[in-house]
Amino acid sequence: MKIVKYFVLIAIVMGLMSFGLATIVNATTTAVAPATVTIDSGTGTKPAISFPHDKHAAAFVGKCQQCHATATGGAITVPKAEGMKNAWHTNCIDCHKAMNKGPKGCMQCHK
Repeated sequence: MKIVKYFVLIAIVMGLMSFGLATIVNATTTAVAPATVTIDSGTGTKPAISFPHDKHAAAFVGKCQQCHATATGGAITVPKAEGMKNAWHTNCIDCHKAMNKGPKGCMQCHK
């Protein structure tokens, strides 16, 4: 009976150690995204956009690749075929229209 208790105790300790190690690895490999990102067209024709990244990240958990190169974030993959202005407009406004949510007009973003 003592041997069974001993093995149960070892199994519990090993399980707790594995959980702790997984938590440490996850904490050190998970990047912290900025709450707000400033998007400047560089043309000077309209004010820069203050993009609420935290709100979008919370609304689209696990869907980072809709804008980013990887599922964990990183480089933005907004199509550049038509130039950055049109690429941002296409990516953002089309999504807002499809969801019927969020700003759809110029000055709603360019404040």
